[in-house]
Amino acid sequence: MAHDHFQEYGSDVPQRILVVNRGSLLDEGVVRLISSRSDLDVSTIDFENEEVLVNDIVSRHPEVVVMGQGGSVKLEKLYKMLTSVPTLEKLRMIIFHSNDNSVDIFSQEELNSIRGDDFLQLVHGT
Repeated sequence: MAHDHFQEYGSDVPQRILVVNRGSLLDEGVVRLISSRSDLDVSTIDFENEEVLVNDIVSRHPEVVVMGQGGSVKLEKLYKMLTSVPTLEKLRMIIFHSNDNSVDIFSQEELNSIRGDDFLQLVHGT
């Protein structure tokens, strides 16, 4: 991915990543994969509902939110709520769909291009 505002590899400030935990093995694997990187500040929260999640995102102000798609998550409602908060204009959300091995990327910023599907590149935004 290429975008002027995305943080580059090698920055002195760790990028803040928030992983939304729904108790799945996928969630645990994602946390293990990205926690091994010293340039990422990874924290986790448990999913309760969309309102609580948006409040947690606003208060923690991560650059990236990562979560797996579950039946209880209403993505349209979540996206609408996120876009209504001006302070989240640079937020990226990466959503894994384990049922079909796809990934959705939510961003209010326009992406210039997407090259490949390397997860760490998506997290770093490079």
